[in-house]
Amino acid sequence: MNLALALKFVTEYYAYFFCGILLALILFLILSIGTDAYGKDLKKILKATKILGQTKDASFANSLPLEYRFMWQTYATGTNILPRDIFRFVKKKQTKRGVISAVVAVVFAMALAVFNIALGSFDTFAIFGAAFSALFFGASLLWVNFVFSLREKKITLSVAKLIGYMDAVFGKNNGEITADGEIDEKATEELIEKIEFLREGGVPQFNAQKIASLLSSEKLSQKRTVEQQKKLNEALNGLVQIMSFTK
Repeated sequence: MNLALALKFVTEYYAYFFCGILLALILFLILSIGTDAYGKDLKKILKATKILGQTKDASFANSLPLEYRFMWQTYATGTNILPRDIFRFVKKKQTKRGVISAVVAVVFAMALAVFNIALGSFDTFAIFGAAFSALFFGASLLWVNFVFSLREKKITLSVAKLIGYMDAVFGKNNGEITADGEIDEKATEELIEKIEFLREGGVPQFNAQKIASLLSSEKLSQKRTVEQQKKLNEALNGLVQIMSFTK
């Protein structure tokens, strides 16, 4: 069978070949988008962030992806003040699957259209099929790249939020966290000032109710950083010492 007969055969049954070409392109799109390199990590990071927001302790680390768990161990056993000094977004390779088959299909469609025109047979279906295949493949590439970029941006923001939460709980956040469960530095400072005032002014009998109200207030149960808790403990210890001397 010579080239002319082969091209004639393919042209006559081009509808079937075009279905195969279209299938290869659709599979490329589905397989590429259906494979999420960040999917599992994102779920774990969101879970860890939720746990940290609820417990304010290190139990969240068990839910972290492996790479981020190593970062936490480095921070927990190191001397860095803030988790953000250690934690970094871990970039992963997002693979376009079925791209070779899709490229071969498009090249085949374009070759058929070129040979068809070269032989003087301007088959509209063959030319349209080649143009559609090329356009579909180009649009699919753009869409896949967009989805990949969107996924990476989403997990990057999630990691940044987690790091912010960790800075607030385990380091000095300087009021940068504004999410639910944030640490209220101002409230803690006000509480310490009140305790210092009572300590410096002595603890006469009429202040007993003030002290009882202060120690039973909700402010003492608020979440705060290690440094804030240390300052608060020192203030309370000083107040307790004064109370013990006035008995």
